[in-house]
Amino acid sequence: MSLFPEKPGCPLVFAAATLFCSLAACSIQPKRPPFPVPASYTLSLEDVLQVPLAEGESGRQRIAASLFEVARYPHAPGTVIGANILRSPITLADGYRLIGIFDYTKIDNFSIDVAQEPCFSVNSAGELTGARRVQVIHGYTNYDVYSIIKAGIELSFTASPPRIKCVSSISIGLVLPLNEPP
Repeated sequence: MSLFPEKPGCPLVFAAATLFCSLAACSIQPKRPPFPVPASYTLSLEDVLQVPLAEGESGRQRIAASLFEVARYPHAPGTVIGANILRSPITLADGYRLIGIFDYTKIDNFSIDVAQEPCFSVNSAGELTGARRVQVIHGYTNYDVYSIIKAGIELSFTASPPRIKCVSSISIGLVLPLNEPP
């Protein structure tokens, strides 16, 4: 039993109509506005580590804005509790992957979680930033913390097991002056 009547030329008419509708559907797709090159195509993990230390607060804000753009979080309302704004992992221009971006911008800070593959070595991060190991915590979990304060910015990164030689998170915040007693 056929879905189409047995008339000469009917399959050709159906095929022609199908082709016409398919072509028409393709031609009426809305034109997409041109978008700038996404920050993930130009932003590298080295930039994240070096720009805030070189440029101070303006560099920290620029890197935060680029990360928020990559995460499609353009209007960064800021939080105090550190909401993860990244919906899925992203790959930066240098091939390193971010698996979390945490918005603490109401307290002038943000942090990112870095995937362990490919490994961005703690030694490389230390050489790029000048950060030194400041704390080793043992117990339920252990990780090494490296930190540097420069140009009014505190940048710290951690290395966590099982690959203690790889950067696992980076935190970048504004250093607030201490209140001196009167």
